[in-house]
Amino acid sequence: MTDRFVAIDFETANADLSSICQIGAVTFESSEVVDERVSLVNPEDYFDGYNIAIHGISEDMICDAPTFPDAFQTFAAHIEGQIVVSHTAFDRTALSQVSQKYSMPFVECLCVDAV
Repeated sequence: MTDRFVAIDFETANADLSSICQIGAVTFESSEVVDERVSLVNPEDYFDGYNIAIHGISEDMICDAPTFPDAFQTFAAHIEGQIVVSHTAFDRTALSQVSQKYSMPFVECLCVDAV
């Protein structure tokens, strides 16, 4: 049994789950944080006021941010083969949909829903 997992969190620009505008990942080992990664992402999509009100990320904040394929390269290496925990199916579904949007392979990992 392993005591290592990666908690992921995605924020979206609008109701389309593939419109990821921020990626976050925290690695825990033996109940300790051993790594944290966060990146703004240019979703190449519009921002809805409702979503901005939730996470505070707006279009002007991501104008110089990488698109998802570029931003996710380091995250993919970080979560591949790991136990990946999300809170509800939102994050896993968002990852699946954005992978389809950019014709990227889905990262091989064991996804666990904390709920």
